[in-house]
Amino acid sequence: MAKLTLKQEGDDGPDVRGGSGDILLVHATETDRKDLVLYFEAFLTTYRTFISPEELIQKLQYRYERFCHFQDTFKQRVSKNTFFVLVRVVDELCLVEMTDEILKLLMELVFRLVCKGELSLARILRKNILEKVENKRMLHHANSALKPLAARGVAAR
Repeated sequence: MAKLTLKQEGDDGPDVRGGSGDILLVHATETDRKDLVLYFEAFLTTYRTFISPEELIQKLQYRYERFCHFQDTFKQRVSKNTFFVLVRVVDELCLVEMTDEILKLLMELVFRLVCKGELSLARILRKNILEKVENKRMLHHANSALKPLAARGVAAR
């Protein structure tokens, strides 16, 4: 983690001060220790300042799939941590961020998880995605119900 900028001895504030987007992502997916939970939460709050949600999801998918095939315990843990970071990112997306491109990326990952037999992981992610899609559909439906009749193409005779 030499590319992370850490706080100086005696400084107040968070341990991690900065770094490239990729190294911050790597650090977020390797943090399952209790003392690094604040870093993870800060990452989820601030990642949009240096990477789009779609790019982050692509990178998390790549990282998950890169490490999930290894038998090594550390790499398996990194893979699982990465997956659960992805789930949290999806959970934190606001409805306007859930684009068709992001939806396609996520559903393709669900399909690959099912094909690999990772049914519990696929179920967790799919449930999260479906909640977002349903909320977006309900919002769209509520907004269309509020349109005046003329906006819906209804004409008075």
